[in-house]
Amino acid sequence: MQLGCPASKLIVGIPLVASTYILKYYSDHGIGAGVAQIGMPGKYTHSESILAYYEVCLRLCDGSGTHTPNHLVTVRHGFLG
Repeated sequence: MQLGCPASKLIVGIPLVASTYILKYYSDHGIGAGVAQIGMPGKYTHSESILAYYEVCLRLCDGSGTHTPNHLVTVRHGFLG
């Protein structure tokens, strides 16, 4: 802005993504659970181990995903299945 760019022309983006992993043990899905490999690509992003915000929302809305609050960290985590 010091070089003359008006503030009204600036765009601030916030990337909202989720990292995905395939767990070592199906029943252990908490924070710090063992990971066997990176997660499957998203339906729309096609990026291994990364889901866009809307892909996470779709999984939560169709019932295939579950989110669980965790009081030890400030982020939420979820799991499929």
